[in-house]
Amino acid sequence: MLAFVLRRLGQAVFVMLAVGLIAFSLFRFVGDPVTFMLGQDATDAQRHEVTRALGLDRPFYVQYASFIGNAVRGEFGLSLRQVQPVSRLLVERLPATLELSLVAALFALAAGIPMGVYTALRPKSWLSHVLLALSLAGVSLPVEGEARSMWFTPRDGGLPERVPLTIDFSSGFYFHREGPGLAFGGRERALEDVAEAAARRLPVLAELPVQSTWWGWYDVSPDWNALVGEAPELSRFLYATGFSGHGFQQAPAVGEHLAELVVGRTPTLDLSPFSADRFAAGAERPEIFVV
Repeated sequence: MLAFVLRRLGQAVFVMLAVGLIAFSLFRFVGDPVTFMLGQDATDAQRHEVTRALGLDRPFYVQYASFIGNAVRGEFGLSLRQVQPVSRLLVERLPATLELSLVAALFALAAGIPMGVYTALRPKSWLSHVLLALSLAGVSLPVEGEARSMWFTPRDGGLPERVPLTIDFSSGFYFHREGPGLAFGGRERALEDVAEAAARRLPVLAELPVQSTWWGWYDVSPDWNALVGEAPELSRFLYATGFSGHGFQQAPAVGEHLAELVVGRTPTLDLSPFSADRFAAGAERPEIFVV
């Protein structure tokens, strides 16, 4: 028994290290953390200082080893968004997380296990069929995934130091500064499909090499606007999805709205036009400028 437990613990440690390595590697392709922390107006001296302070100028394997060593001591670095120690943020949010986990576990023990045992012992009874139907009851939301790609150049081609997000709404092509280079993309997945609009709107891109790229999924609704609200079919089922690429911009307002719904307060913002019921009522809100 002891050997089994030790073997399982060893496997768990290996899995955690492997997952940590993969996650640590992926963060190298989601943009420049220094730019995220300081903004695009930071000077080269400020960028160099923060890069050195965070150890981002060291080889990848040294950065990962340092991350593991600090994590063992409970130090997880700084939050890119809040620029505060991650360990402090974890401690602040731990009570609410434990409360939610405990309530969910108690609910599963009090309701889920008895229901499962009953349906296993009496699989053909009418009550078992009712319980199975209830367990499968849910809400269907009209959201599907649509792939989007971004590309990054190592240089800016002589453009001004400040390059804001610029969008060609006729084609969906966009670009902005990303560190010393540029980030750009469009509605198409393949670089050659974006090239025509890119060369027309920003000819300098034709002379710049592509250093890296990544892609992900837009959660897209039929009218390319978010779905936010509470489902009438299932009590206390709150949803916020289908942001169609606008999630980061709308997150503060939507987060506040959902928090107020959770605690039973009257929402500060009226987001009822974004309810999923708008499609059945013929009240879609088509997004004109799709990026």
